[in-house]
Amino acid sequence: MGERLNLQPDGPHSDDYTETLARGFAEVVRVLNYATGSHASAGLTCPQTVYTLAGNLSGGSAGLDQLFRQMTTYLTEARGHVADTSGNAPAKVTDALERLAGARAAASALARDLSGLQSATSGLYLPDSDDMEP
Repeated sequence: MGERLNLQPDGPHSDDYTETLARGFAEVVRVLNYATGSHASAGLTCPQTVYTLAGNLSGGSAGLDQLFRQMTTYLTEARGHVADTSGNAPAKVTDALERLAGARAAASALARDLSGLQSATSGLYLPDSDDMEP
């Protein structure tokens, strides 16, 4: 990607900026996969990092519900105004809305599971060699 992403919650906003943010989201996931890709990776060497990752990813996943609702609202309002090269825009919008409903449910489940992962890893640590149980 290489471009610098400026996060501007208060705007200005445009379709180009929105698309840039979505590309940035995908790139962040790709880089996280590299950072955590092997046991020798310097990006994941202690359980506290799993705890922090789970918490941040849970929060981000929970935020997807709002994004998907906003996309749903837009498509619902645009339904009678959009066209499609196949000539079947109404059916495509209906399909998109059904998929957004599924994505909302999946994001909710993901956020819940990641929150549970954070709880499950709370308190885990790597003991010093002197602290190891025999």
